Amino acid sequence: LIEKRLQMSLLQPYQQRILVCGDVDGNFVNLWVRMEQVLRKVGTFEMMLVCGEFFGADLQENRRVLNGELRCTIPTYILGPLKADSVRNYRTEAGAELGHNLIYLGKKGIFTSASGLTIAYLSGTEAEYEDETHFSAETVDSLIGQATARANFIGVDILLTSQWPLGVEKNSSYIPDLFEDEELNCSALVSKLAAALKPRYHFSANTGCHYERPPYRNHKMLQEQTCHATRFVGLARNGNPQKLKYLFAFNIVPMKHMVRSQLIDLPANTTEFPYAEVLEELEKKINIRKRKAPHLMPTTKQFFFDMAQAEASAVDNRNSNSKKRGRLAMPQKKVNIGPCWFCLSSEEVQKHLIISIGDSAYLSLTKGGLCDDHFLITPIGHIQSMVEADDDVLEDIEKYKESLRKFFAAQDRTVVFFERNYRTQHLQVHAVPIANSKSMFVRQCFIQAAANHGVDMAELSEDVALIDIASPGCPYFYAELPYGQRLFVRRMKQFPVQFAREALTNKDLLNCPERIDWRQCALSVEEETALALKFRSLFAPYDFNQNLLS
Repeated sequence: LIEKRLQMSLLQPYQQRILVCGDVDGNFVNLWVRMEQVLRKVGTFEMMLVCGEFFGADLQENRRVLNGELRCTIPTYILGPLKADSVRNYRTEAGAELGHNLIYLGKKGIFTSASGLTIAYLSGTEAEYEDETHFSAETVDSLIGQATARANFIGVDILLTSQWPLGVEKNSSYIPDLFEDEELNCSALVSKLAAALKPRYHFSANTGCHYERPPYRNHKMLQEQTCHATRFVGLARNGNPQKLKYLFAFNIVPMKHMVRSQLIDLPANTTEFPYAEVLEELEKKINIRKRKAPHLMPTTKQFFFDMAQAEASAVDNRNSNSKKRGRLAMPQKKVNIGPCWFCLSSEEVQKHLIISIGDSAYLSLTKGGLCDDHFLITPIGHIQSMVEADDDVLEDIEKYKESLRKFFAAQDRTVVFFERNYRTQHLQVHAVPIANSKSMFVRQCFIQAAANHGVDMAELSEDVALIDIASPGCPYFYAELPYGQRLFVRRMKQFPVQFAREALTNKDLLNCPERIDWRQCALSVEEETALALKFRSLFAPYDFNQNLLS
């Protein structure tokens, strides 16, 4: 018992407080009032997750949320629409803000929070074919493939589905209590998803029922290796007349911070796995379809290749590079871009600023730099962000970072790297040197700048990679600080374009507030050329392309 308490105390810093809501159905005021009561009673939450229909039939109320008149108190993540009438409210890409503190997760995918919490989600209800309000067998197979392809996959922390899993009440004496003409809206495909993803918590809505079954095993006793349990919670509709529970608050430590013995410490009331019969019936149906039309039943491997081909028109072909790193690309809208100032093959590129050229990236001075040696690391080809870059580009970028660290270290300086994937069409990693004597102030200056502008900035833990939490096609800000801290901003609505420059020009760092706007720092082409020639010579001993690194 003492050892168990000690283990729990060690996990305390990683504990996250989460709030989950069922269908909101446009009843925003009631939800906000109830949330305020909860917040006053128990304190703040990292986020709220909504697993049911968020918007309602009242167009005016919906608009009040979308234009920021009605504001979510805490970061609120919602699934996609369940009704055709709600589709109009989701005119944005997955991962983007719909309103103040209101983020649309998307139709399906895996979201990793800054704390390392993994949240899988599936919007809509089951149908033969996928559309904006429905998912299909192929949708579920794709999500399973996306999740299980992740390195060292053992499950996810949370699964959000609009629809209930079929058979969830099996092997439990707890039966869902339905009212009047309500009926459970269940899906065998959601059962399949839950079985494959092994969530520690599974939340569903889209019914008038509240149901919390005892946790169930995700393994066969004495036949399979012991696994963590799953707790299923079905939530009622917000403001329902029976006053059934529609909000669920809980604490959770991301599984990546837990040792195996903690994960598999199952509660005494854990039941057997409930979906065995459902999965068996589902397999029978698939086998029947295979016999009837084998040419229409591709293998899993073929399915993923076919999907990549089919989505090529909607997904920038650079996203396929992300698959090399164990992640499926997310669709994004294609935009027509004009001449790019940063593609090395472009006539617009400022070649006189270039310091070094690698195989996949190049190093240059930036126009209007914060200091003379404010560098840019840029891919040679047209790539929008770090999460869309392939392994070759990432390797060159890391080599340039290491070269710059050594270059500045020889001058008793350290370096801040940052990327603003917002209002820009080509990846740029800025490198700004800071005196070693001032490096301890960098983090606080960024925090101060975030507070000044109401920017929701998170500090990433060591084991969370940028690609885990940022999706291709979605904007973000990312910074690497001298002591290894990494800062991340996901919600970019009204994000100040000069945010990083403002932080770094602070009196405790570069002390040059007059240089916040790069246009006020612009030099003539002759002056820029002279600086570039100077730094080509100074940087040459550290340039990995010349094999002169020590």
